[in-house]
Amino acid sequence: MGEATITLQDVDVLLGLRVDGDPVTGPDGIPQDPSEFCQRLFGFIPKIKKSKVSLISLHDHINTFNQSIPATQFQALQRVRCFVAYLLAGSLFCDKRSTHVDMFLLTNIEDVHVCGSALLAQTYRELSTATQFEARDIDACGLLIHTWAWERIARVRPEFRRGHVAPIVGLPLAARWSRYLKKTQVANHSLVAIRDQLSWLGPDDFDWTLYDERYNTLPDRCRAGHDIWGSVTYLHYYHIVEPHQANMVMRQFGLVQSIPSDPLLDRETQRRLQALRRSWKSRNWAEKHAAYLDHWNMQAQYVVHGMPVGLVTVDNDYFDWYNRRTVHFVEDPGRRHRTTGYLGHTSVARSMLGTLSRIFRRGGHQNDVYSNWTAEQITDTCLATGTQISDPTIGSSEGYTQMNPSQGHDLPHARERAARRRGH
Repeated sequence: MGEATITLQDVDVLLGLRVDGDPVTGPDGIPQDPSEFCQRLFGFIPKIKKSKVSLISLHDHINTFNQSIPATQFQALQRVRCFVAYLLAGSLFCDKRSTHVDMFLLTNIEDVHVCGSALLAQTYRELSTATQFEARDIDACGLLIHTWAWERIARVRPEFRRGHVAPIVGLPLAARWSRYLKKTQVANHSLVAIRDQLSWLGPDDFDWTLYDERYNTLPDRCRAGHDIWGSVTYLHYYHIVEPHQANMVMRQFGLVQSIPSDPLLDRETQRRLQALRRSWKSRNWAEKHAAYLDHWNMQAQYVVHGMPVGLVTVDNDYFDWYNRRTVHFVEDPGRRHRTTGYLGHTSVARSMLGTLSRIFRRGGHQNDVYSNWTAEQITDTCLATGTQISDPTIGSSEGYTQMNPSQGHDLPHARERAARRRGH
């Protein structure tokens, strides 16, 4: 299948958050008087613990709003800030360890509409952290991850009830998933079942350019960053710096995928950046990451270009390069299987089929009609069941070239020989 990921395009289209403009970064620090700051910002003083505002206090205050009582323009603005703060901490920039919202976040509340690139930076960081063995949860924006997967991967997508398919006019694309959904045909809470579904994915099971046909129907704010969607640059969110490698997912921008250039960050630099943490000590992240910020400010110069997708979607040698570097199975096929609950066998089946096909293709019997025919039957079985054999030797330049019946090979004879061996 190749590589796919959430990009600036997805944040812009799905959530309607601007991804261009100034990044969310700058000096650490909190207001000298947090109580006075909250009074001015929200119109009341919530519970504050170690310079963090209680989300429960915000929620309780929001419930006191009475729409029947007229409010001044300034009071209405304070109420909107309460909603925005609750949305930021509860849905976008989540904190799994606390029910409080950081003062760091509140200092940028008036510029929340330009936080799309910061949200993606945090999402990248949290997705990376969540792959660690000891990780049990994730701070990333679940709304973004869920809707991205539902829009692009049919195997995990719930069904819309009749009459609730089209996007909601004037709202970002993710809003359509707030309607009633039918989830009887997809796995919801079983990690094993979801991994089993993902293991069957092939190139045709992923919607690479789903936004093209809807582009003209999107609100203007969901298209504001169109010019830099495909940029290869650095995303910023205070201490977080994450590379945005659009050159690795060119098919998502309607371009033929070629072998990407070297990553923006080498492993050592990436480990050093991921070790950075925010603290209450004053630290100016804009100064520390000045070189990366300069690259962001010139992002329009780093937009990927290529040949539009047609009959060809990837370069000839792309999958050879990709198969040598990727993880071939979501689940370890050699792992002992459960005896209760859902039993996923996809990785085992794919491993078995890949091994059998490799044996016949690389066993030194390229000129043996029966071996060649058996290899084709294994491949056909995989294709018939929707499986793509993920093996570095399959489809590579070293692999076996498919048999052409017009070159003198007689498949019926191979079938007769197979029948004789079975005793028929």
